[in-house]
Amino acid sequence: MPTTQPVLIPQETRKRVVGLVRVSSAQQGTDDRAGKPRQREVIRKTIERHNLDCLRIYELTVSGTNVTNHPDIIEILQLIGSRVIDGLVVADLDRLFRPDQPTDYAILQTFKDTGATIYSGETTYNLGTKDGMLFSGIRSSVSAYELGLMKERQQGAKEEMRKLGKNPSNELTMPLGIGYERKLQRYVHTDRIATVIQLFELYDSGVRNFAELQRQTGVERVTIKNLLRNPIFTGYRVYSQKRGAKRTSKTGKVYRVKTNRPQDQVIRVKVLDPIVSQEMFDRVQEQIARTTFNHHERRTTNEAINFGTGILICGHCGEPIFCTSGKRTERKQRFGYYQCRANNYLHKKTTGGCLQPNIRAEIVDRGIEEFACKTLTNPTVLTVLVTDSAQRAAQVLTPFPAQTPDSEVASLRKRERRLLDAYEAGSMTLDELRERREQIRNAISAAERRKAECTGKQDFDLTAFARLIVKGAIRLRSMTNRKEKKVIIQSLLSEIVVRDHAIIGFKFREDIRRAMPVSAEVANATVQTPHHQLVPTAPPEGSRTCYHCKEVKPDIEFTRGNVCRPCLKARLHSAYLRRKQGNSQTAR
Repeated sequence: MPTTQPVLIPQETRKRVVGLVRVSSAQQGTDDRAGKPRQREVIRKTIERHNLDCLRIYELTVSGTNVTNHPDIIEILQLIGSRVIDGLVVADLDRLFRPDQPTDYAILQTFKDTGATIYSGETTYNLGTKDGMLFSGIRSSVSAYELGLMKERQQGAKEEMRKLGKNPSNELTMPLGIGYERKLQRYVHTDRIATVIQLFELYDSGVRNFAELQRQTGVERVTIKNLLRNPIFTGYRVYSQKRGAKRTSKTGKVYRVKTNRPQDQVIRVKVLDPIVSQEMFDRVQEQIARTTFNHHERRTTNEAINFGTGILICGHCGEPIFCTSGKRTERKQRFGYYQCRANNYLHKKTTGGCLQPNIRAEIVDRGIEEFACKTLTNPTVLTVLVTDSAQRAAQVLTPFPAQTPDSEVASLRKRERRLLDAYEAGSMTLDELRERREQIRNAISAAERRKAECTGKQDFDLTAFARLIVKGAIRLRSMTNRKEKKVIIQSLLSEIVVRDHAIIGFKFREDIRRAMPVSAEVANATVQTPHHQLVPTAPPEGSRTCYHCKEVKPDIEFTRGNVCRPCLKARLHSAYLRRKQGNSQTAR
C-alpha cells in the first residue's frame, strides 16, 4: 500500500502578516498581569494553524479608542495599503480597535480596499466578502457596547463617591495644601496649607500682582489664580464641570474638553474644616472678576485689527510675516510693523536673516485692501491670473505625462485576463483566482471614480468660478468695520505673498481650491500677480504726519522731527511727572 507523503507549502506562497499585542494602560502590561502573555500565545497558535509568515509582532500600550493616531498602527495600515503584508494577526478583534465614534470604523476600510485578512484566534475576517463585513461589524459593535457599559459603570460609581464626599480620582488632582487618605477615605490638610492661607491674606490685603505673589510664596502665578478660585478651602468640594466631547490638539493629543454641568447635576459637599472664611473668599472672587473684566475691556477698546496677520508670506524666503505692534498710549490707535520671521530676534541666528524689510502695518493693510478691491472684484483679471498660474504650475509640477485613468483601467483588464489564463493552465487554485480578481476589480473601481472626478472638474466654468470670488470681495467696498473686512479677506485668501514693497502672489483658501478646475497640485500653487505696490500716501505739500498721533498737520505745528507740538508737550509733561514721583519715593 503506497504511503502518502505530506504536501509542504512552499515558503514563497505563505501569506506575510504582522502581529499586534495591545493593552490599554501600562498597569495592564506589567509582568504580574496575564494580558500580554495570553495575546502572544494566541497569536503564536494562529500563525502555526494558518501557516503564516509573520514578519514582526508589534506591542503597544494605547487605548482602543485612540489607536488611529498611534504611529505603530499607522505603520501597519501603510504596510497593508502598499500590499507589503497580506494580513494582521490579533488575539481578539477588539485588540485592533474599540469604536467609540462611528468614524472609528474607517480603520477597516484599508483591509477592504486591499483584500487583507484579519486573523483573530480561530476566526478569520476577510472584509472583501459579505460574511467578513457582517461578522467584523458585529464583533466591533459588541466591543463598542462593552466599552460603553464599562464606562457607564465606572462613571456611575465615581459619581456616587463624589456625592458621599470621597475622592474617586488620583491624588495628583488635589490642589496645593489638600491631601486624601485612601485608607480612611477622608480629605486632610497638608504642610503646604500655610502657603495657601498666606496667598489669600496677601491678595485680600491688596497685593493683586500674581508675579509678586509668586515671588513671596514660591507658587507659580498660573497656579495662584486656580488656588484662589477653588472653594475647597472654604470646606466644600464643588463639582461644577465634567468632561465632554473628544478633541484633538495641534500636537495630536486626544483629550475631552471640560463643560459646565447642568444645575441639577452640580455636586456640593462638605469635606473639610474651612481655612478661609466665606466672606474673604467672596471678596477675593469679586476682585478677580473685576480685574479680569478690566483686562478684557482694555484689550477690546485698544484692539488692533491687522489684515495681514496669519496670511502674509515673505516673497524672499517663504517664511511667514508677523505684525509687531509698537508702544501704545491711551486713546491713541497703536501701529506697528510687519516683519519677516527670519528677521525676528528669536530666529535670526538660526535662519541667517532675510532681505525683506520691515513695512509699516498701516501701509500693508491699506495695500491689501486696495489689492482685494481691485483684483478680486474683477472677474476678467482674476480669470486670466488663475489660468496663467495653473498653466505655469502644471508645467513645473507635472513635467512628465502621468498614467491616465483610461490607461490604468486597460492595464488592469489585461492583468485580469492573464489571471484567467493562469487558472485555465492550472497555475493557481480557484480561491486564489477569486481573491486576486477581487483586488483587481477594486482597483478598477477606484480608477473609474478618479476618472469621473477629473471629468467633473473639466466641465467646470472658470469664469463662473471667478464671479463667485468677486461676489465675496465686492462687499469690501461698502464696509466700514475693519473687523468685518478682515473676515472677508481671510475667508477668501489663505496666503498673500509680499516681496519688498509689493504683493506678488496669493493663494485661495483650501475650501475654495477644492472647487478649482485643476488638479490638487496646481490648485495648491500660488497665483502669480503683477507687482501691486505698497506705497504710503504722502501728506500734502507743506504738511507732515505726526509720528505720535499720526495726524496730518502743517509744518508750523512741528518744532523738531516728526512729533507735533501738542504731542511733544504731553510727552515732556509725562516725563516730568515720572521724575517727580521717583524723587518723592526716594525721599521717603
